[in-house]
Amino acid sequence: MRNIIITGGRGLLATELTRRLLAGGDCNLYLVSRSPQDIQPADHLQAIELGQLVDDKALRGLNYDAVVHTAFARGNDGRELFASLSYTEALLQAMRRLDVKSFINVSSQGIYGPDNHGVMWKETSRVAPGYPYTIAKSFSEVLTDAHLSTMGVTHTNVRLASIAQNARFLHVFVEKALAGEAITVMGGTQRYSFIDVRDAAEGLITLLNNPGKQWRRVYNLGPGQSYALIDIALTVQKIARGRCGHDVVIDRQPSDVKASVGMDISCFIQDFSWTPHYTLEDSINHLFSTKET
Repeated sequence: MRNIIITGGRGLLATELTRRLLAGGDCNLYLVSRSPQDIQPADHLQAIELGQLVDDKALRGLNYDAVVHTAFARGNDGRELFASLSYTEALLQAMRRLDVKSFINVSSQGIYGPDNHGVMWKETSRVAPGYPYTIAKSFSEVLTDAHLSTMGVTHTNVRLASIAQNARFLHVFVEKALAGEAITVMGGTQRYSFIDVRDAAEGLITLLNNPGKQWRRVYNLGPGQSYALIDIALTVQKIARGRCGHDVVIDRQPSDVKASVGMDISCFIQDFSWTPHYTLEDSINHLFSTKET
């Protein structure tokens, strides 16, 4: 049985990752959360607070195969971001008192900047974070490398595409469609890149299943493509017609807003023979399902 620590235990990605690892039947999971009492108990799962990792002798004495660090504020609030970086620092300090073989820091594609100008970012592309959240994420990579490179812990920073099920405007589009209301699209040529949470979890599990491989310092993990905003709206319209039986009007408004994001994931594919399984249509269908129940 592998012992795996997952931070951000109540988050969407951590929840999906936990579900899949428990289904595999070969892991003891330690979910680190500020509210461990709110995590549903299960066999081979223990919900704990960060301090317990070093204060509890039984936990401190375990050999841990991996840490997956998913905990981080999602917005641009400076106080929350500072708290997330402090949390990351405390977690990395705890690693010095634990026997940990590998560490995955979940970072963000946003650290490359708000616009790739039509050229998919590679791991070697210039880092140019433009918002407080992405600046904090880039510094989390610096912290991770600074601590773990001196400890001999195999580690990597996974620059993750935006998770489709977390995307705010996708939620708005789906909610409007379910209500039979018009979807407003400002511009439409902007391009976005989303990964389904199920693919994101499987990508991380692929890493966990290859502990002996020499991980690169950074991996891009995403769908390997981007989608025009108008095409996203049309996909929602198509799914709504099939699921709800009504047509949704798309109100396209002129806008000079330009944006294009997307990453080249060839390094991850080459090293682990992994490819994304779920399409954007799959993700939107999943969103419809969660909101219809």
